[in-house]
Amino acid sequence: MHHALRKVASPDSRPFSFWSQQWQPLLQAWIAARRETEQTLSSFRPTPDPVSVVSLKDNEQRAFEAMQRFLDDENSGKHA
Repeated sequence: MHHALRKVASPDSRPFSFWSQQWQPLLQAWIAARRETEQTLSSFRPTPDPVSVVSLKDNEQRAFEAMQRFLDDENSGKHA
């Protein structure tokens, strides 16, 4: 007789999978924005366009604030 193991989701794992599914895109968006800012600012000549630097920093800041809102919601118990 053949017996197969079947994966069953644990109710305890659901908050972690939700957290990971919500957190990872926020983290990746911030990392991408940060890398773009670093890449633009890494060249000395020609000097980076100040307007594009401000735009890149704004994008990075918005991504960081989205992560911070998620963490604030987590700390306040909104994800429970």
